[in-house]
Amino acid sequence: MPKVQYRSNCKPSTFAYPPALEVPKEKEKEKLHTGGIIILRDTSEAEEELVEPVSAHGPKIEEEEQEPEPPEPFEYIDE
Repeated sequence: MPKVQYRSNCKPSTFAYPPALEVPKEKEKEKLHTGGIIILRDTSEAEEELVEPVSAHGPKIEEEEQEPEPPEPFEYIDE
C-alpha cells in the first residue's frame, strides 16, 4: 500500500476522537417524612341534607324522533 502525505490547515483536534461521555452519578434521594392515616368521627348531631336529583338537559325519551325509511335496494351492473 502506498504511503500518502498531505498537508491540512485544520487543527489536529478536528481529527481527534470525541471525549468520552461522563456518566452522571446517582444523586442521593432526600428522605421524606412518612405520613399516617387520620381517622375522624363526625360528632355533630345535625341531620344530613340529601340533594334532590335534577334532570339533565339531554334528549328526553318521550320525544323520540321517527327513524327515516331505508333506501331502496339496487343492483350493481358492471359494464
